Amino acid sequence: MAEIRPFDSDAREVFEMAYGPFDSALIDRPRIYGIADSLRWALIGSYCDAVKPGTHKYSKFSDWQFLLARAGLRDPHFDDRVRNI
Repeated sequence: MAEIRPFDSDAREVFEMAYGPFDSALIDRPRIYGIADSLRWALIGSYCDAVKPGTHKYSKFSDWQFLLARAGLRDPHFDDRVRNI
């Protein structure tokens, strides 16, 4: 959901089509998991870059994933999302 519908207004529409009535706790959970997943892939990319230096693919990938995780953590609704789940 984070990749397909990054904004809450669009995600709500898709959520209601898939699951019925809107529940904010159920929509906040994938947003939090998306941040955790970005952090996981960023760490994997950093590790791969350290193991096989010389290619910039892993470095670019990990930088992008760290950026996505950072953006999710800086979301003004992040604290509300954590409290809601």
